[in-house]
Amino acid sequence: MTPGLNKIITILFAFLLLTGCSKRPDGVLSEKEMVQLMADLKIAEAYTLNGNPGKLPDSVKALLSEAILAKRGVSYAQLDSTLKWYGRNMDDFFDLHDKVEKEITQRAIKSGDHLENDINNSNLWRLNDHLYFSSFSLSDGLTFSLPNPGVVKGESLKWSVRLSSPVDTKMYLGADYDDGSYTINSSSNYGSRNLQCELFTDTGKVVKRIFGNIRIRHRHTPLWADSIRLSKFPYDSIDYYKMNTQRMARY
Repeated sequence: MTPGLNKIITILFAFLLLTGCSKRPDGVLSEKEMVQLMADLKIAEAYTLNGNPGKLPDSVKALLSEAILAKRGVSYAQLDSTLKWYGRNMDDFFDLHDKVEKEITQRAIKSGDHLENDINNSNLWRLNDHLYFSSFSLSDGLTFSLPNPGVVKGESLKWSVRLSSPVDTKMYLGADYDDGSYTINSSSNYGSRNLQCELFTDTGKVVKRIFGNIRIRHRHTPLWADSIRLSKFPYDSIDYYKMNTQRMARY
């Protein structure tokens, strides 16, 4: 049985009492490869813990670790040899640990293009900003409903999601109004990691609820998403009258 994420990271510490030379032999991953791999594993573990605390079976976690290793082109034999080598070279291990943490921080900074928008515009998203999709669980998609969002008439909305791998998906974003009508828009995303759907609310109606849906096909899982944002922007007459894909209807 392949080890899960916790076991992979824990194994690294099991060899710290061993001693040996620091020369990196054949079959051991380079420092650069190990930094990228360990960063992937630690981020994935954080998603499984925060997105589905205590609910994911070990088989699902093992499947996720397999997907990460396959993505990096690393076998379990290579990983095992590398972990043993680091266990015999503590100085190199501590250097690795520091570089992995720096890599995770750098990734967070690179994916933080939304931060400026969050400062200048309201982020309405109140759910977890990261999710894990698996064929072994019910979380093969995302549906949300946000009542009384505090959206001003005519404001536009942007729902954005970043995926770990490029897939084909379709997003829906809609708004319910106080007169019983609703506006809905959809966005098709082909082979993309960065998903986005926009909606312009009616300039003459009060928004009672915002809702949205995105579904991931099981063949694309395991997959995880982060940087989920639902931002609102002030009314812009030029952009408002450019819209041509939205649909208005009544319940």
